[in-house]
Amino acid sequence: MIDVPSYRFAAGAQQLASALASSLPPDAVLSDTPVTANRPAGADGVDVHAAGRSFRAAQVVLAVPPALALERIDFADALPDDLVRLARSTPVWMGAVAKVVARYSTAFWREDGLAGAAFSRVGPLQEIHYMSGVDGRPAALFGFAHARTVRPGFEAAVAAQLGACFGPAAATEAVYVQDWSHETWTAPRSVHALSDYSFFGHDLYQRPFLDGRLHWASTETATEDAGHIQGALHSGERAAGAPTPSSPTRVRAVRSFSRASAPGGHLDHEKVRVRTWRRQAGRAGPGSAVSPAVRARPPAMPGPCTGPGRGAAAVARGRGAIRPPTLVVDSACAHQGRPEGEHGQD
Repeated sequence: MIDVPSYRFAAGAQQLASALASSLPPDAVLSDTPVTANRPAGADGVDVHAAGRSFRAAQVVLAVPPALALERIDFADALPDDLVRLARSTPVWMGAVAKVVARYSTAFWREDGLAGAAFSRVGPLQEIHYMSGVDGRPAALFGFAHARTVRPGFEAAVAAQLGACFGPAAATEAVYVQDWSHETWTAPRSVHALSDYSFFGHDLYQRPFLDGRLHWASTETATEDAGHIQGALHSGERAAGAPTPSSPTRVRAVRSFSRASAPGGHLDHEKVRVRTWRRQAGRAGPGSAVSPAVRARPPAMPGPCTGPGRGAAAVARGRGAIRPPTLVVDSACAHQGRPEGEHGQD
Protein backbone atom coordinates (compact mmCIF):
# COMPACT_ATOMS: atom_id res chain seq x y z
CA MET A 1 0.00 0.00 0.00
CA ILE A 2 1.33 3.42 -0.89
CA ASP A 3 -1.62 5.67 0.02
CA VAL A 4 -1.66 5.08 3.77
CA PRO A 5 -1.33 7.45 6.76
CA SER A 6 2.23 8.58 7.42
CA TYR A 7 3.80 10.95 9.89
CA ARG A 8 6.61 13.46 9.57
CA PHE A 9 8.66 15.60 11.89
CA ALA A 10 7.27 19.11 11.64
CA ALA A 11 10.71 20.71 11.44
CA GLY A 12 12.71 17.82 10.02
CA ALA A 13 14.08 14.53 11.36
CA GLN A 14 17.19 16.32 12.61
CA GLN A 15 15.04 17.62 15.45
CA LEU A 16 14.96 14.13 16.94
CA ALA A 17 18.76 13.97 17.00
CA SER A 18 18.91 17.51 18.38
CA ALA A 19 16.47 16.67 21.18
CA LEU A 20 18.49 13.61 22.12
CA ALA A 21 21.78 15.50 21.98
CA SER A 22 20.39 18.31 24.15
CA SER A 23 19.93 15.83 27.00
CA LEU A 24 23.64 14.99 27.02
CA PRO A 25 26.28 16.79 29.12
CA PRO A 26 28.05 19.79 27.54
CA ASP A 27 30.92 18.87 25.22
CA ALA A 28 29.67 15.28 24.92
CA VAL A 29 29.10 15.61 21.17
CA LEU A 30 32.25 16.12 19.13
CA SER A 31 31.66 17.21 15.53
CA ASP A 32 34.20 16.61 12.75
CA THR A 33 35.52 13.64 14.72
CA PRO A 34 35.39 10.48 12.58
CA VAL A 35 36.45 7.35 14.43
CA THR A 36 39.34 5.60 12.69
CA ALA A 37 40.17 2.81 15.15
CA ASN A 38 38.63 0.83 18.01
CA ARG A 39 41.18 -1.32 19.78
CA PRO A 40 40.58 -3.51 22.82
CA ALA A 41 42.44 -2.47 25.96
CA GLY A 42 41.70 -5.56 28.04
CA ALA A 43 39.90 -5.00 31.30
CA ASP A 44 40.37 -1.24 30.92
CA GLY A 45 37.93 -0.96 28.00
CA VAL A 46 38.41 0.06 24.37
CA ASP A 47 40.81 2.64 22.96
CA VAL A 48 38.94 4.82 20.48
CA HIS A 49 41.02 6.84 18.01
CA ALA A 50 39.32 9.73 16.26
CA ALA A 51 40.70 12.68 14.30
CA GLY A 52 44.10 12.58 15.97
CA ARG A 53 42.69 12.14 19.46
CA SER A 54 42.29 9.08 21.64
CA PHE A 55 39.77 8.06 24.27
CA ARG A 56 39.48 5.17 26.68
CA ALA A 57 35.85 4.01 26.65
CA ALA A 58 34.17 1.36 28.79
CA GLN A 59 31.59 0.80 26.04
CA VAL A 60 31.47 1.66 22.33
CA VAL A 61 28.28 1.86 20.26
CA LEU A 62 28.64 1.82 16.47
CA ALA A 63 25.85 3.82 14.83
CA VAL A 64 27.00 3.33 11.24
CA PRO A 65 26.26 0.56 8.71
CA PRO A 66 28.35 -2.52 9.48
CA ALA A 67 29.96 -2.59 6.00
CA LEU A 68 31.00 1.04 6.41
CA ALA A 69 32.37 0.38 9.89
CA LEU A 70 34.57 -2.45 8.58
CA GLU A 71 35.87 -0.26 5.76
CA ARG A 72 36.54 2.92 7.75
CA ILE A 73 37.47 1.68 11.23
CA ASP A 74 40.50 -0.40 12.22
CA PHE A 75 39.54 -3.07 14.76
CA ALA A 76 43.09 -4.51 15.00
CA ASP A 77 41.88 -7.95 13.85
CA ALA A 78 40.00 -8.28 17.15
CA LEU A 79 36.61 -9.19 15.63
CA PRO A 80 35.77 -12.84 14.88
CA ASP A 81 35.90 -13.93 11.25
CA ASP A 82 32.18 -14.75 11.01
CA LEU A 83 31.25 -11.24 12.18
CA VAL A 84 33.72 -9.64 9.75
CA ARG A 85 32.26 -11.62 6.83
CA LEU A 86 28.73 -10.73 7.88
CA ALA A 87 29.44 -7.02 8.32
CA ARG A 88 31.23 -6.73 4.98
CA SER A 89 28.29 -8.44 3.24
CA THR A 90 25.43 -6.52 4.87
CA PRO A 91 23.84 -3.95 2.52
CA VAL A 92 23.57 -0.30 3.46
CA TRP A 93 19.92 0.64 3.45
CA MET A 94 19.41 3.18 0.66
CA GLY A 95 23.19 3.32 0.23
CA ALA A 96 22.94 2.70 -3.52
CA VAL A 97 19.99 5.04 -3.96
CA ALA A 98 19.55 8.68 -4.88
CA LYS A 99 16.84 10.67 -3.13
CA VAL A 100 15.22 13.34 -5.29
CA VAL A 101 13.13 16.25 -3.96
CA ALA A 102 10.99 18.39 -6.28
CA ARG A 103 9.86 21.69 -4.78
CA TYR A 104 6.73 23.62 -5.80
CA SER A 105 5.02 26.90 -4.94
CA THR A 106 1.86 25.06 -3.90
CA ALA A 107 0.78 21.48 -3.26
CA PHE A 108 -1.36 21.54 -6.43
CA TRP A 109 -2.12 17.82 -6.31
CA ARG A 110 -4.16 18.32 -3.16
CA GLU A 111 -6.60 20.47 -5.10
CA ASP A 112 -7.25 17.45 -7.28
CA GLY A 113 -7.74 15.19 -4.28
CA LEU A 114 -4.46 13.36 -4.87
CA ALA A 115 -2.11 12.13 -2.16
CA GLY A 116 1.07 12.97 -4.06
CA ALA A 117 2.20 9.34 -4.13
CA ALA A 118 2.90 6.97 -7.01
CA PHE A 119 4.77 3.92 -8.20
CA SER A 120 6.34 4.27 -11.60
CA ARG A 121 8.47 2.23 -13.96
CA VAL A 122 8.64 4.91 -16.65
CA GLY A 123 11.40 7.32 -15.71
CA PRO A 124 14.16 7.33 -13.09
CA LEU A 125 11.95 7.52 -9.97
CA GLN A 126 10.75 4.11 -8.81
CA GLU A 127 8.38 5.52 -6.21
CA ILE A 128 7.14 8.99 -5.37
CA HIS A 129 5.86 10.32 -2.04
CA TYR A 130 4.42 13.46 -0.47
CA MET A 131 7.03 15.55 1.33
CA SER A 132 5.39 18.89 2.08
CA GLY A 133 5.62 20.71 5.38
CA VAL A 134 2.81 21.58 7.76
CA ASP A 135 -0.26 22.89 5.89
CA GLY A 136 1.45 21.99 2.61
CA ARG A 137 4.22 24.59 2.95
CA PRO A 138 6.82 24.23 1.61
CA ALA A 139 5.24 22.07 -1.07
CA ALA A 140 7.32 19.13 -2.25
CA LEU A 141 7.32 15.62 -3.63
CA PHE A 142 10.20 13.22 -3.31
CA GLY A 143 11.20 9.97 -4.89
CA PHE A 144 13.91 7.33 -5.00
CA ALA A 145 16.05 6.38 -7.98
CA HIS A 146 18.88 3.91 -8.44
CA ALA A 147 22.10 5.85 -7.94
CA ARG A 148 23.50 4.52 -11.21
CA THR A 149 20.77 6.37 -13.13
CA VAL A 150 22.10 9.76 -11.97
CA ARG A 151 23.84 11.11 -15.06
CA PRO A 152 23.59 14.19 -17.30
CA GLY A 153 19.94 14.87 -18.08
CA PHE A 154 18.72 13.19 -14.88
CA GLU A 155 16.83 16.25 -13.55
CA ALA A 156 15.06 16.74 -16.88
CA ALA A 157 14.01 13.08 -16.87
CA VAL A 158 12.63 13.51 -13.35
CA ALA A 159 10.62 16.59 -14.37
CA ALA A 160 9.18 14.74 -17.37
CA GLN A 161 8.22 11.76 -15.23
CA LEU A 162 6.51 13.93 -12.63
CA GLY A 163 4.61 15.71 -15.41
CA ALA A 164 3.41 12.35 -16.77
CA CYS A 165 2.24 11.31 -13.30
CA PHE A 166 0.70 14.55 -12.01
CA GLY A 167 0.07 16.71 -15.07
CA PRO A 168 1.52 19.98 -16.43
CA ALA A 169 1.47 21.63 -12.99
CA ALA A 170 4.26 19.27 -11.95
CA ALA A 171 6.84 21.39 -13.78
CA THR A 172 9.23 21.92 -10.89
CA GLU A 173 10.63 25.08 -9.35
CA ALA A 174 13.70 23.19 -8.26
CA VAL A 175 14.99 19.62 -8.10
CA TYR A 176 17.41 18.51 -5.39
CA VAL A 177 19.36 15.27 -5.83
CA GLN A 178 21.19 13.47 -3.04
CA ASP A 179 23.20 10.49 -4.27
CA TRP A 180 23.95 8.49 -1.14
CA SER A 181 26.33 6.12 -2.91
CA HIS A 182 28.90 8.94 -3.13
CA GLU A 183 28.77 9.91 0.54
CA THR A 184 31.93 8.93 2.41
CA TRP A 185 30.14 8.53 5.75
CA THR A 186 27.13 6.65 4.37
CA ALA A 187 28.29 4.17 1.76
CA PRO A 188 31.35 1.90 1.53
CA ARG A 189 33.05 1.45 -1.84
CA SER A 190 31.31 -1.92 -2.18
CA VAL A 191 27.80 -0.47 -1.75
CA HIS A 192 26.55 -1.40 -5.25
CA ALA A 193 27.61 -5.04 -4.76
CA LEU A 194 25.76 -5.52 -1.46
CA SER A 195 22.29 -6.94 -2.06
CA ASP A 196 21.47 -9.69 0.46
CA TYR A 197 19.01 -7.98 2.78
CA SER A 198 18.46 -11.20 4.72
CA PHE A 199 21.52 -10.16 6.74
CA PHE A 200 19.55 -7.28 8.29
CA GLY A 201 18.92 -7.92 11.98
CA HIS A 202 21.28 -10.93 12.01
CA ASP A 203 21.75 -12.68 15.35
CA LEU A 204 25.41 -11.65 15.53
CA TYR A 205 24.40 -7.98 15.64
CA GLN A 206 22.23 -8.59 18.68
CA ARG A 207 25.13 -9.26 21.05
CA PRO A 208 28.21 -7.23 21.98
CA PHE A 209 31.78 -8.05 21.01
CA LEU A 210 35.25 -7.15 22.29
CA ASP A 211 34.50 -8.77 25.65
CA GLY A 212 31.04 -7.25 25.75
CA ARG A 213 32.18 -3.69 25.06
CA LEU A 214 31.34 -3.14 21.37
CA HIS A 215 27.69 -2.77 20.37
CA TRP A 216 26.00 -2.50 16.94
CA ALA A 217 23.27 0.11 16.64
CA SER A 218 22.55 1.05 13.04
CA THR A 219 19.19 0.48 11.42
CA GLU A 220 20.63 -2.44 9.41
CA THR A 221 21.15 -4.34 12.68
CA ALA A 222 17.56 -3.96 13.92
CA THR A 223 15.25 -6.95 14.18
CA GLU A 224 12.24 -4.66 13.73
CA ASP A 225 11.72 -2.06 10.99
CA ALA A 226 15.28 -2.51 9.70
CA GLY A 227 16.18 0.23 7.24
CA HIS A 228 13.77 2.77 8.72
CA ILE A 229 14.21 5.35 11.43
CA GLN A 230 12.12 3.15 13.73
CA GLY A 231 14.70 0.41 13.24
CA ALA A 232 17.45 2.84 14.19
CA LEU A 233 15.63 3.63 17.41
CA HIS A 234 15.02 -0.05 18.17
CA SER A 235 18.69 -0.88 17.65
CA GLY A 236 19.76 2.07 19.81
CA GLU A 237 17.53 0.95 22.65
CA ARG A 238 18.83 -2.59 22.32
CA ALA A 239 22.44 -1.38 22.51
CA ALA A 240 21.65 0.81 25.51
CA GLY A 241 20.08 -2.17 27.24
CA ALA A 242 22.80 -4.71 26.48
CA PRO A 243 24.46 -6.38 29.49
CA THR A 244 28.06 -5.26 30.00
CA PRO A 245 30.86 -6.87 31.99
CA SER A 246 31.90 -3.90 34.10
CA SER A 247 29.29 -1.14 34.20
CA PRO A 248 27.52 -0.75 37.58
CA THR A 249 24.78 1.32 35.99
CA ARG A 250 22.24 1.05 33.28
CA VAL A 251 21.23 3.76 30.85
CA ARG A 252 17.95 3.68 29.04
CA ALA A 253 16.53 6.11 26.51
CA VAL A 254 12.77 6.54 26.33
CA ARG A 255 11.05 8.43 23.57
CA SER A 256 7.52 9.71 23.41
CA PHE A 257 6.06 11.09 20.20
CA SER A 258 2.95 13.24 20.11
CA ARG A 259 1.16 13.40 16.78
CA ALA A 260 0.18 16.95 15.97
CA SER A 261 -3.17 17.66 14.39
CA ALA A 262 -1.70 19.43 11.37
CA PRO A 263 -2.88 18.20 7.97
CA GLY A 264 -0.72 15.43 6.58
CA GLY A 265 0.03 14.01 10.03
CA HIS A 266 3.20 15.67 11.30
CA LEU A 267 5.14 15.06 14.45
CA ASP A 268 5.72 18.22 16.45
CA HIS A 269 9.41 18.13 17.31
CA GLU A 270 8.73 20.22 20.39
CA LYS A 271 6.67 17.34 21.76
CA VAL A 272 9.47 14.81 21.47
CA ARG A 273 10.58 13.88 24.96
CA VAL A 274 13.76 12.01 25.72
CA ARG A 275 14.68 10.88 29.19
CA THR A 276 17.66 8.92 30.40
CA TRP A 277 18.16 7.45 33.79
CA ARG A 278 20.44 4.97 35.55
CA ARG A 279 19.42 1.92 37.53
CA GLN A 280 21.35 -0.89 39.12
CA ALA A 281 22.16 -3.39 36.35
CA GLY A 282 24.88 -4.12 33.83
CA ARG A 283 24.15 -1.80 30.91
CA ALA A 284 26.06 0.72 28.84
CA GLY A 285 27.31 3.24 31.38
CA PRO A 286 30.28 5.49 32.12
CA GLY A 287 32.76 5.76 29.32
CA SER A 288 30.23 4.94 26.60
CA ALA A 289 30.99 6.26 23.14
CA VAL A 290 28.92 6.43 19.99
CA SER A 291 30.98 6.48 16.81
CA PRO A 292 30.26 8.28 14.05
CA ALA A 293 27.89 10.03 12.91
CA VAL A 294 24.89 12.34 13.06
CA ARG A 295 23.48 13.56 9.75
CA ALA A 296 21.11 16.46 9.48
CA ARG A 297 17.96 17.09 7.49
CA PRO A 298 17.26 20.67 6.34
CA PRO A 299 14.67 22.03 8.80
CA ALA A 300 12.77 23.73 5.96
CA MET A 301 12.21 20.48 4.08
CA PRO A 302 10.90 17.82 6.47
CA GLY A 303 10.76 14.20 5.35
CA PRO A 304 8.88 11.08 6.33
CA CYS A 305 9.70 9.54 9.65
CA THR A 306 9.62 6.18 7.92
CA GLY A 307 12.57 7.15 5.73
CA PRO A 308 16.03 5.67 6.10
CA GLY A 309 17.95 6.61 9.18
CA ARG A 310 20.59 5.57 11.67
CA GLY A 311 20.47 5.64 15.43
CA ALA A 312 22.04 4.77 18.73
CA ALA A 313 21.36 5.15 22.40
CA ALA A 314 22.07 8.86 22.43
CA VAL A 315 21.80 9.98 18.83
CA ALA A 316 19.73 9.25 15.73
CA ARG A 317 20.87 9.98 12.21
CA GLY A 318 18.31 11.14 9.64
CA ARG A 319 18.90 11.50 5.92
CA GLY A 320 19.32 14.96 4.44
CA ALA A 321 21.97 17.64 4.19
CA ILE A 322 25.44 16.43 5.06
CA ARG A 323 26.94 16.94 8.48
CA PRO A 324 30.47 15.84 9.39
CA PRO A 325 31.02 12.68 11.44
CA THR A 326 30.26 13.06 15.11
CA LEU A 327 31.59 11.25 18.15
CA VAL A 328 29.48 11.16 21.30
CA VAL A 329 31.51 10.59 24.44
CA ASP A 330 30.14 9.98 27.92
CA SER A 331 31.21 12.60 30.46
CA ALA A 332 32.89 9.85 32.50
CA CYS A 333 35.25 8.97 29.62
CA ALA A 334 38.76 8.34 30.85
CA HIS A 335 42.01 10.03 29.80
CA GLN A 336 42.16 11.43 26.29
CA GLY A 337 45.18 11.51 24.02
CA ARG A 338 46.87 14.65 25.37
CA PRO A 339 50.45 15.56 26.25
CA GLU A 340 51.88 13.42 29.03
CA GLY A 341 50.74 14.58 32.44
CA GLU A 342 47.75 16.48 31.04
CA HIS A 343 44.44 14.69 31.37
CA GLY A 344 40.83 15.67 31.29
CA GLN A 345 37.32 14.49 30.55
CA ASP A 346 35.05 14.86 27.54
